[in-house]
Amino acid sequence: MIKKLIKLVVTTLLLLVSACGVTDSSGQTGATPTSLEVDDVRQRLVVIDGIARLKSDGSSNWPYFENSSVRYLYMHPYIHQRATQELWRDQAVPMRIKSLSARLLQCLPITEYLALIRSSFASYKVGEVDAAVVEILISPGSDWGTLLDLSYQDPATSSVLKDIASDPAATEGIRERIADILSGESAAYIKAYNLPSEPLPSMRCFPL
Repeated sequence: MIKKLIKLVVTTLLLLVSACGVTDSSGQTGATPTSLEVDDVRQRLVVIDGIARLKSDGSSNWPYFENSSVRYLYMHPYIHQRATQELWRDQAVPMRIKSLSARLLQCLPITEYLALIRSSFASYKVGEVDAAVVEILISPGSDWGTLLDLSYQDPATSSVLKDIASDPAATEGIRERIADILSGESAAYIKAYNLPSEPLPSMRCFPL
């Protein structure tokens, strides 16, 4: 029993050390690499998720938001976008890891984010990406991102969402999420609960 406890403590410490910063090819923590490789992104996400699950029973996302690696990846989507999209095509990667990776792309410009949704939906239609990934991209949760919710009246946003919703391949979950956005219900919810003490989303795309 004691040996198992020691092993758990050591493993947790190693996870914490691994998640503390991003290193470039020279090994210096804090540098911004041009692009992370797939295995690197997968490992980081597994570590992040493991730490968050140790800290929470799953009822709160704060263990993620408090993680410096989460904030780094969230604010720098370009360094992991390519690898993240490859992860979505890997059936061996757990859905919770794919879900987390999708939520970390909220800081992409709206035009690029809409293009990502279109391409991901196309990949879903040919069986390369799970429908759940598309659902999360469309509606990641207001504490993670409000990009589409607040731009629902923008012609480009509404056009993409309407095209997807009208596609016979769209799942009920995808259609429901789009309906909530286009009706303005999501925006109304965000405006009602976006308080100075508890802003939505919980993370910002640029440091305050």
